[in-house]
Amino acid sequence: MKRLFCFGDSFVDWHIPEYHWTYYLSKHYEVHKLGKFGADNYSILFQLGNLPDYVEGDRIVMVFTNPGRLPRKYYGERKKEFTEEKYNAPIFHKNFTFSQRLDLLSYYEEQRWINRERDIEISFLKNLKKWLSNYRPVFVTWSDSFYSPTVDFVTCIKTTSNYEEGVAGEGDFHPGPKGCYNWYEKLHFLLEIEESKVEFKPNLKIYKENKLL
Repeated sequence: MKRLFCFGDSFVDWHIPEYHWTYYLSKHYEVHKLGKFGADNYSILFQLGNLPDYVEGDRIVMVFTNPGRLPRKYYGERKKEFTEEKYNAPIFHKNFTFSQRLDLLSYYEEQRWINRERDIEISFLKNLKKWLSNYRPVFVTWSDSFYSPTVDFVTCIKTTSNYEEGVAGEGDFHPGPKGCYNWYEKLHFLLEIEESKVEFKPNLKIYKENKLL
């Protein structure tokens, strides 16, 4: 079976086999999920270090995140979830004021991206797509900010979230069961998969537990 390498943030590194979009793509490819939860775009680029030598038929999907996201380890204990996940910060980054400044820096970096002050990075990504041409890479994002200046070589995928679909709490904007299937449909098209699409079959247990049926 042909191989598909997926790089990105939590939209890739998200272990819900019942309905994740890579589950559907695994019907067409041997899928390798190489993304990492909380990854910034620089870290996503370095994920390419795990890419094996090219074999005929290999494909790549890169999911880019918000352009203002900073390496997660710098945030220390700004939020409870940062202390509970696997990307804990060093103890000397616990200062709340420091974390507030990081938030402000994140905001400014996002604005610089939108205002085209970071065009050298955008040019690099555009060239990267050419340099990876053997893999016929598909570049996508969920971030409107990232998409704004990259519209000519990146596809923005917007779908319903876990929260909107009622399968998770407020603030969980990752694709829900139907949203994941929509991601699959769009990637099926972008990857130019010749095989017919797999049908959407929601996990009945998930839907019943969340009173959607």
